[in-house]
Amino acid sequence: MVYRGKPGLGCDLCRKRRLTCDRQRPSCSQCIRIHQKCTGYRDPNMLRVFDQTEEVSQKVEARRRASRKNSPTSSQGSITPARLSPPPLSIDDHAMSHLFTFWVGSGQSQGILWYVPELLCKESSVALQAASRALGLASMSGMQETSNLGRSAAESYGMALCATNDALRDPALATTDSTLTAVMMLSTYEMIMGKMGRHEMHGWMNHILGATRMLELRGEAQMDSELGRFLFETVTLLNAISGVLFRYSKHNSQRIWELSELAETKDNQDAGPRERFYRIIVRLNDLSIKVDRAEKSAENLGSLLSEALVLEAELEAWCMSLDDTWSYAIVKRAHASTHEHFCSATGRKTYHTYNSLAIAGMWNFYRQMRIILNEMIRSIADYLLGFQWTYEGEQIVFQSISAMDQLADDICASIDYYFIYGAPGVGGVLRLQLPLFVAALCTDKYSERYTWILQMLDMLATLTGFEQTNSLSQRLRNSSNRGILPSIMN
Repeated sequence: MVYRGKPGLGCDLCRKRRLTCDRQRPSCSQCIRIHQKCTGYRDPNMLRVFDQTEEVSQKVEARRRASRKNSPTSSQGSITPARLSPPPLSIDDHAMSHLFTFWVGSGQSQGILWYVPELLCKESSVALQAASRALGLASMSGMQETSNLGRSAAESYGMALCATNDALRDPALATTDSTLTAVMMLSTYEMIMGKMGRHEMHGWMNHILGATRMLELRGEAQMDSELGRFLFETVTLLNAISGVLFRYSKHNSQRIWELSELAETKDNQDAGPRERFYRIIVRLNDLSIKVDRAEKSAENLGSLLSEALVLEAELEAWCMSLDDTWSYAIVKRAHASTHEHFCSATGRKTYHTYNSLAIAGMWNFYRQMRIILNEMIRSIADYLLGFQWTYEGEQIVFQSISAMDQLADDICASIDYYFIYGAPGVGGVLRLQLPLFVAALCTDKYSERYTWILQMLDMLATLTGFEQTNSLSQRLRNSSNRGILPSIMN
């Protein structure tokens, strides 16, 4: 190991031209000025110490050859000891490496499974290890388009399913963080490998419902740790959102509601907003089911419209109550931006940056739920106008359409961040595809934004290999715009 002093931290072009690099993101000013692609910046902690083992080994070998050549006994030949090579990595090692790169991330760039390493070290189980391998192999098979990996992923999924069921039958393991995480990993596997539809997503929904029932068994004790509260918030939120999307009767017991209220009181700046949002979405799920089953009369629909408008006001108030940790920056796109191909075909010149993938994901949860709610409001108000025209009804329709247009554009503006974020952002794309799909449903099918969303879904499907992303793109191509009512997944 050799220390080489303080390295230059600028981009490649600035260092070659011996210019001062301001290291702005996503591109430095020098590269923007000359319309060149900026290569990014080097990590100083990775540059100061160099591993010169290979270089030294080559020098020693060269001296040894020279010594043998000049030696009187060189003609008699000699045997040079073979250089030792590290053993090849197994497929399981590759799967775990992939999982850590694209789903776990690092301290500065946390992925959506940031908590898995700690569990593997402190509370590992056969179920968690098997589920980790299955998810890693499934993600690898998509990105590398290798059928052998797909078969290996399916085999690992089967073993993980058996191991998880065994853990759930063991009273000592059934309520642990590792078992709950294993169940969530199995649901993520279903999201990656399955198509998008009410029947196709039956396995995913079963895992979510099973995880929700586990929360009841875990009780109040799960609120004593940061990870326990995080898992509770994640599971309940996914359960509520999937209920809105698929219109199924979720497992929403009084016990879960009480635990949600308890979670809000804990000393966690994110818990309060997440739990308040969850409880609004639970009511939206109830409303969506009532709208699906309602008789089309002015009296029934008028009551449902009033309820929907109250929820819309509460969601807007929720958004206004968020503190600065939830804020995002609106960045003006440079002319020579590295991510220019993510720019909207509508001519949008800005994109969003967030404090973390978790914050970006929450904003898109909020946007897609408000789009679905406003589509309900628009549809009901438009139908009621057929009974009797009112100025108020016209205004409600206009405001709903305007709100959906802005929310859809904000979803599109969030895409750049996932790629600027790095490798963990690619894993986070799993939570971007549904918001994009919902944004397309409230967009004119012949508009530039609709075409751009299709292109983005195709690009994401090619990049990640997620079958679900490709399925969503095909659903948009094969159906009309309006699909949110009664259920976007019918």
